[in-house]
Amino acid sequence: MARKKVILTIIFFLVICTLLFFIRGYPPGRSRLPPLKATLLKVGKADAIIVQSDNYAMVIDAGEEEDGEEVTAFLNNQGITCVDTLIITHFDKDHVGGADTLVESVKVGRVLLPYYEGVSTEYLDFMKALKQTGLKPERLSKPLNFKIGEASVLVEPPLSYQVDSSQAENDNNFSLITTITHGENVLLFTGDMEKQRIRKWVS
Repeated sequence: MARKKVILTIIFFLVICTLLFFIRGYPPGRSRLPPLKATLLKVGKADAIIVQSDNYAMVIDAGEEEDGEEVTAFLNNQGITCVDTLIITHFDKDHVGGADTLVESVKVGRVLLPYYEGVSTEYLDFMKALKQTGLKPERLSKPLNFKIGEASVLVEPPLSYQVDSSQAENDNNFSLITTITHGENVLLFTGDMEKQRIRKWVS
């Protein structure tokens, strides 16, 4: 839990730095990029992040089961009627729990998942919701690049992506890593990645 708090603190610091950067503006002579807004929702001890830029919306994780309505309410308050990309970093209940409510309540264009099967009730509920809404998730076996407005997004699975489902109850190191680059600013979202995976990732 301490490790997770450190990672969330780092993420929060990076988000604040980004927001301050936009408030202060760009140096003279440098072209202005469309704003990028990242919101880390306070949903207990769970994770739910909303990224917005240039009429594009992306959600990274959806909290626990009871948090799905809160995430949906935030999107509605922001006037977001479509989530272009939903990323579930891994299938712990505090990351995937609210995802079924989200896809049932808001139009979702694309769903990105790690390359393994979960075992929790929350995961199974999410799979059922995807089937009912006709969404076919993309399970990542290699890095994926795409754009959010003028920002570049890189989503990376573990190097060893074919995961034995018997290991899925301890799946922190199976988390997708999302890196968003916007001008000179970089936001990093790591799910619950632990030291072992971090060492491999930075090597």
